Amino acid sequence: MLASPSHRCAVAFLRGGLLATVALLAAPRAGALFHRSAWLAPVAGAAAVLLPVAGFAAAGAFGGAALGRGRAGVRAFALAGVVWGLLMSMAWPQLTGLTGREPLPLLAAFALGAWAAAFAAGGAVAAAIVDRRALLPVAAGFALGGAAGAAIFIAPSLAAPLGYAQWPPLVRLLVATVTSIAGLLAPFGIGGAAAGRRMGREG
Repeated sequence: MLASPSHRCAVAFLRGGLLATVALLAAPRAGALFHRSAWLAPVAGAAAVLLPVAGFAAAGAFGGAALGRGRAGVRAFALAGVVWGLLMSMAWPQLTGLTGREPLPLLAAFALGAWAAAFAAGGAVAAAIVDRRALLPVAAGFALGGAAGAAIFIAPSLAAPLGYAQWPPLVRLLVATVTSIAGLLAPFGIGGAAAGRRMGREG
């Protein structure tokens, strides 16, 4: 039995999301390596942005290919990925630099708002190119995915009242790693399902 477009696209976007996740997590280290070279230091800042943009664009193209819309779907979501990469590369440093002393309501509002807006914008751009009738549902699906991803990402900070700061370092590292990866993948899975449901074709 063939998978539905929604399921097929969710899986494809999740797989593509792995590329985006690796690119975003690797960007700071790549920037640091560039800074060590006299020749590359001037472009270190640009590289820290371009790497996530390239990763998200590849992720979008990978997911868009599962829509069954041919090159139009691939190009539309590759462009969506550029939007995601640009916006997330700006929000990411703010969230990875948390001290743990930020007011939780402010932290939650910023994280959920930034991620929801970033993914909604990219989803809207892609839908506007492929099928304008799906613009609002697809943008809403990616916004929901972005908000869910942000909630997962900041879960360790939300666990501060439970004594998270006193947990063993290895446990905190494991929790932070898992929530970071899961938080970055969630928008792709949830948004990809919405895109497949509204724009995907049986294949």
